[in-house]
Amino acid sequence: MYLSKVTLKQGPKMFELLSSKTGSDGYVAHQLLWDLFPNDGGKKRDFLFHKEEKRGLPCFLVVSEDQPVETDALSVQTKSYSPQLTEGQQLAFTLTANPVVARKTAGKNNSVKHDVWMDAKKKAQEKNLEGFALAQACETASKEWLIRQGERCGFHLTMDSVLVDGYQQNRFYKGEDPIRYSTIHFEGVLTVTDPEAFTTMLGEGVGKSKAFGCGLMMVKPNKS
Repeated sequence: MYLSKVTLKQGPKMFELLSSKTGSDGYVAHQLLWDLFPNDGGKKRDFLFHKEEKRGLPCFLVVSEDQPVETDALSVQTKSYSPQLTEGQQLAFTLTANPVVARKTAGKNNSVKHDVWMDAKKKAQEKNLEGFALAQACETASKEWLIRQGERCGFHLTMDSVLVDGYQQNRFYKGEDPIRYSTIHFEGVLTVTDPEAFTTMLGEGVGKSKAFGCGLMMVKPNKS
């Protein structure tokens, strides 16, 4: 794998990203970043990215199977990414994800996906919870979602070892059809339980909406 820092060069593509409507910048960024990986058009997305801001300008962290190639619109600093992991190792992490839960619904053949935060909010409101208790119910459901991801992705979390912040609903239009997704920011300390599964997760991401900048977990040794 490769880990790259990607920045925009001055030009129309920078203007397009800076002027995009709220929620659509993830889509615009994904289209731009595709150009870093030339192919014959038949290849599936095999990169994850996370958008940040430096000095008011967007930049991206990208994890990919293939080495990116600099374009007229994008500058790239890249290095090999092969984390050396051991069972029981503790890592500090950050993650912006789109947590959803799928449930069977009467009258529908396929499970219906629900926003974890809003699903928990609805249930809490049905119990007449409000204020701090309502927010706590949403945060708890979000943490529980990430803990479940860890069970199959090779890491372990406790409720006290992860913080939840920055819930946001995003919407933009691709043609006439609206695309909606929500994001939650997580950070904390995890324990590696299965190094192989964890390494796979670092390359494949966590949760949905990866094409819009969700799911990339960044890790570093925990020094606390």
